[in-house]
Amino acid sequence: LKSKLWAADPANRVCDAPGSWYCVGQYPPALQEFINSRRNFKQLEDFNVKRDAASQKYHEEYMRRMGGGAGGRPAESAAAAAAAAE
Repeated sequence: LKSKLWAADPANRVCDAPGSWYCVGQYPPALQEFINSRRNFKQLEDFNVKRDAASQKYHEEYMRRMGGGAGGRPAESAAAAAAAAE
């Protein structure tokens, strides 16, 4: 509710001129922590960007899931589920 009220307040709009129809989008302050925690998308074929270990692990996990393995669960969760089932 707070975010909706913040977005509805005209004082929080950044427009190119007062009363203009063109206003740059902004996210409410409550979402700032979430926005700061996200990772930017890296194109797989971008050979100019070095892939870190986390990106490599994500790509391998993604390809494994697309191949039909583990029913969409990450490897750690699938191993834990298999151990719990025994």
